[in-house]
Amino acid sequence: MITACAPVSYNEFNEPFAAAPAIAEEEIVAATEATPEQTEPQRLELVAGQKFQLSAEGLGTEQGMVVLEINDMGLPAKIVKWEDTALGFQTPQIGLSKATEAKMHIMNKKGQLLATLDINLLPEGSAEATQVAAN
Repeated sequence: MITACAPVSYNEFNEPFAAAPAIAEEEIVAATEATPEQTEPQRLELVAGQKFQLSAEGLGTEQGMVVLEINDMGLPAKIVKWEDTALGFQTPQIGLSKATEAKMHIMNKKGQLLATLDINLLPEGSAEATQVAAN
């Protein structure tokens, strides 16, 4: 289960740290446990080419993969950290002209699906992207 997602920044020693969560734990849990009667959950907003960190439970210690599905095309994210309770990754650098709905699939080393999240992938350097990164 994914519990939080935040952009990752670096300190003066080039050590990564997560900023305040872009979406709170309750909203992500609601997104993964929503029933048809419930309103549509808020989508995660990720910026193309930016690093993020997810807090999670039960990822396992062996590195798996993160794939972003955009218009039936799968693009792998670069994994920078994989632990049982945390996943650090960089979204693919792709040229987007506007925010694009996508799905993020998280799989273990054997290719078994652990989670799928609905996301909005934002263009690099856009006004929207700057706002999300500042959260």
